[in-house]
Amino acid sequence: MSELSTLPVPDCFYNWLADYLFSRQHQTKVAENESTFLPISASIIQGSGLGPVCYIFNSSDLKPVHHTNLLVKYADDAYLVIPGSNSSLIQSHWL
Repeated sequence: MSELSTLPVPDCFYNWLADYLFSRQHQTKVAENESTFLPISASIIQGSGLGPVCYIFNSSDLKPVHHTNLLVKYADDAYLVIPGSNSSLIQSHWL
């Protein structure tokens, strides 16, 4: 939500999305059996129409620390590719 708050979106949309993402619960049903409701802590809801948009908001400002490294974003995942010649830079990406 912090990424979204920096964009010029209407307050009503921001508030609606915050309400949609927080305090969600899940229940599993099999035949006549039902589990109790449990909280969902994932930030992106897979299978929802908003999942891809939420991922874009979350990953839009990700960039590699060193210009020769490559950050590949695909679907709902990101991969940092560091050439062997830059192996000494691996630790700097986690600081």
